[in-house]
Amino acid sequence: MAEQFNLGRFMKSYREQRHISLRAASPDAASTLSRFENGKTRISGDRLRSVMQREGVRYWDLQQHAIEYLSPFKQLIDRLYITRFDQQSGAAPEAVRLYKARTHGASSELVDVVAAILSTRQEALQTDQEQLLMPAEQERIQNILFRARDWIIFDYGLLWLAAPHLDSPTLKRSFKRAVIQQSDAMPAYNDYFVRVLQRVFLILLSRRDEEAVELCGPQLKKAALNGYDGEDSLTIQFLDLVIQPSSVADKRQNVSQFLDKLKLLELDHMRAYFADLATKVIRDVPGTEA
Repeated sequence: MAEQFNLGRFMKSYREQRHISLRAASPDAASTLSRFENGKTRISGDRLRSVMQREGVRYWDLQQHAIEYLSPFKQLIDRLYITRFDQQSGAAPEAVRLYKARTHGASSELVDVVAAILSTRQEALQTDQEQLLMPAEQERIQNILFRARDWIIFDYGLLWLAAPHLDSPTLKRSFKRAVIQQSDAMPAYNDYFVRVLQRVFLILLSRRDEEAVELCGPQLKKAALNGYDGEDSLTIQFLDLVIQPSSVADKRQNVSQFLDKLKLLELDHMRAYFADLATKVIRDVPGTEA
């Protein structure tokens, strides 16, 4: 059995590795911090946040070591995002199982909404067909997103999770809201916005929505300038190839070369997803010549 994470011990190790004195970390309560680090007392959440800010400890530093410092919802969307091109991956059901275990018995608007989304997602996986949420649930999600004055990870994560199960008008309205929010958002949320952008664009393309390029294209160009790497970069590259003004033949050739690159990288699930989507939509994308 893995050793239980000890927050005090972690904070002491973090501080000492960086040669930060107790007095520097907690000027008004150095002795209290010392006792906390050595497991002799507890400290308040406000004092802990103050110490973390002074030492430069991020919540991510804690999340790497202990599941209890990561919200169940954030953990769910992060794990599902990693497996987004492999719907049959065992990691996805495990992420859902863990989320349900951690929220068992809880009752809140978020828990109820996520439960509806996950139920619809499971139905879509079982039938291998697109499944939409009931209109009342779609309206509920839209209301949550529109009443939020400043979007955080929760809002971007909710839209990302719900996106495949929203009808196109609701999806587009919600994405427009995300764009407005992103214009004023902290840079810390850029990655989550780009996750939403990729997913919404791919969904609208797969539905052959005539507004897909007009709505998502400008945001894609901005994302391409931000130097994303890994699967994010490859997704942006694929979308850019598909929407570039050119002939059907040229697009097919460019996409074919791109898919060969994915094969070399052994990204088989991503390659299969993009190959299927390209076959369906290349001819229908605005700017594509016969």
